[in-house]
Amino acid sequence: TLSVDTSSGKWNLAMHQNVNEEGRRSVVQLETGPLLLNNTIKAKSLFVELSNFRSIGAKTAIRFSAGYKDDKVDQFGLGAVTDTGHVGLRTFYGSALWNYAASDKLSLTTSFRWDHMTGRRTADEADFIPFTNDDYGSFSEFSINAGLVYKLSDLDTIKLIYGRGFNAPNLFDFGGQINDAAGLIPGLRGIGGSPDARPSIAQQFEIQYTKKIESIQGALNASVFVRLDDGLFGTGSSGRFEDVPAVNAVYSRYGLLADVQT
Repeated sequence: TLSVDTSSGKWNLAMHQNVNEEGRRSVVQLETGPLLLNNTIKAKSLFVELSNFRSIGAKTAIRFSAGYKDDKVDQFGLGAVTDTGHVGLRTFYGSALWNYAASDKLSLTTSFRWDHMTGRRTADEADFIPFTNDDYGSFSEFSINAGLVYKLSDLDTIKLIYGRGFNAPNLFDFGGQINDAAGLIPGLRGIGGSPDARPSIAQQFEIQYTKKIESIQGALNASVFVRLDDGLFGTGSSGRFEDVPAVNAVYSRYGLLADVQT
């Protein structure tokens, strides 16, 4: 991390890279007895962000940032595609924050972020996988947070809050694990992810009330909120059954339950 204060505000450059390798020993109970499966999972994540924070007068503060993420995992599992390439997700994003103190009692904070994500797969293609590397494409999402704070008195505060965010598919959801288990587990042809996976969306509306209680040097905080979730992730036997080139095959994969709302 590198930070510097200038006449144009405080600049911050942050970068980190994580490298992870783990071994997994899974036991599948078959009619013939337990089957031991060994997997080695190798993953890398690179993150870079540049941000600027500055104050404009006594009432306004702004923050801008731009960043890049590169996440990838070597494809693992059983079959011909193991350790032949990786599944990854590249993300470019930009964000802005604005804080305005209208008075000693009223203040407003808003932020916006836009993410552009590109999926990719470089592993070998196989007949038992019902998608190709070209099926991985790009998609974009945005996030918003807004909060209005009003002090009724020195002891009482009301906040109105709205937020919209998303949960991007992880690399397992995206197809990081592919198994060709035919011949080992009867009726099971493959287990894996999906290049069609897209982010799930969450929104929340909230009213919050805080009252300081000086006699106990504490506070009472009460809130009412409504949360809406759309496009939740799920697992199960779903999608592209007709594309699996095997008789009586089952292809179970991660994906979006697109019709689910809460």
